[in-house]
Amino acid sequence: FNDDNNANNNNKNNESEKFKLSDIKEFDSVFWLLVINCGLIYGVVLSFMNIGSDYLQTHYGYDHKLGNTLLMIPYIVGAILTPILGYLSDRIGRRGYLLLISTAMLIITHYIFTWLPLSTSYDLYFAIIAMCCMGISYSIFCAVIWPSFALVIPERLLGTGYGIPCVFYNCILSIFYLLVGVLTNIGPAKSKTDPNYYQNVEIFLFSLSIITTFIVILLIITDKKNGSRLNRPTIT
Repeated sequence: FNDDNNANNNNKNNESEKFKLSDIKEFDSVFWLLVINCGLIYGVVLSFMNIGSDYLQTHYGYDHKLGNTLLMIPYIVGAILTPILGYLSDRIGRRGYLLLISTAMLIITHYIFTWLPLSTSYDLYFAIIAMCCMGISYSIFCAVIWPSFALVIPERLLGTGYGIPCVFYNCILSIFYLLVGVLTNIGPAKSKTDPNYYQNVEIFLFSLSIITTFIVILLIITDKKNGSRLNRPTIT
């Protein structure tokens, strides 16, 4: 009889642990705001990195070697800073505010690329600053966004909770890559010899950086109303 009871209990537990579509209701507004931020920030960063070398060559007139060299900067900065920033977020919490810094760095990056006038004396310095800001932004984002999901997802839905943002940001990337092509084709310049060839794309990415900043502010406010889970340190 004991074996039968244990088997019945195990069957009931297995049935209760099976994923149901209705389980999505267990994800709260903080989770969905994180998903939106995840998709948008990945979209802004990777859409630029996809055309980055070509953009630097077209906008500033750099050769292929220098364009690719500058494109290494965000990855080098990310490799150095991401583990440090990950530890910092574990130590102090404040993940929403760290994401705010990340989006602010994106605004600075695309402001430099979009609005600063071209000057033969300082172009290279501005390009390096912009790429460093993008590296800092991406480092903070990667160090903060994925651990944040673990703090707001119900434990039994952890796999589903990580799968949803992956689906979303891949969909966003597909759409953004398409939009980059469309915006380039309808831009003010029809030739890559024109520094404004990617002007529409940069205005698009600059605008998205601002929109994402407001969504992060909404995330901070919503998290405060729902227990400030993102603010809590995980190392005490």
